Amino acid sequence: MKLILVSSPIDYSPASIVSRRLSRAGVDTHTEVSIVKEALAMGVEAFHLRKKSWGFEESQNFLANFNENELTKISIHGPLGWPIMLGLRRVHFKDNLKEISDEEDKFTESIEEIRTTFDVVKISRSFHQIDDLRFDAHKYDLAFLSPIWNSISKEGYDTPFDLDKLKGQLSNMRIQHIKNDQSIDLYALGGIDEDKISQAQELGFDGVAVLGCVWQSNDPIKKIKTLLAECTRVQKQSEDDSGGLTQ
Repeated sequence: MKLILVSSPIDYSPASIVSRRLSRAGVDTHTEVSIVKEALAMGVEAFHLRKKSWGFEESQNFLANFNENELTKISIHGPLGWPIMLGLRRVHFKDNLKEISDEEDKFTESIEEIRTTFDVVKISRSFHQIDDLRFDAHKYDLAFLSPIWNSISKEGYDTPFDLDKLKGQLSNMRIQHIKNDQSIDLYALGGIDEDKISQAQELGFDGVAVLGCVWQSNDPIKKIKTLLAECTRVQKQSEDDSGGLTQ
């Protein structure tokens, strides 16, 4: 099982990011930048920067704190042109492609063209409905489906999914992908904590994306270590149960 970290929901100004503390999360020794750096060094698969109120300059200032290797593991949620302008190698599509502006529309014409033209290594998309996921998931390297459980960071954002039904739907989707020689990493998002990782794997997910459980923790780094350890344990158990055939 893989782990992706999504940014803190706190949209503070990056101008003071090096010295400002995440008091809401109970952190007094780490800034968000240092937490993300340590998380990536510990083995977190990727970091997704999602700050809805930030413009390009604020995002650019935040990303200036990361080295070249770290930037290969960072994706940004925003206008589709931003990752290219910022030199990132990951592109993320929002859920509702109908909301994409005419200026951005050229980026949706050919996902493979984006990959080759801009040396992109990962293209992802957010999904909130299973039908959209089944129809479009094969076009991307990875996809987020949410909320699988009731959100920790967004009060009142509850899951619409029947998990027993979802397990069968994801299984059928995988079978179809195998028949068509297609592959995608599927991440569960929404309400994830260490106690949900095993269940996410049983539902058919390749990994989990976390947000609230980390940034609302009194010790985000300790929480990330716990999550990574559980991902490793669940993956090993799955491989042992299947004779090493699990991804």
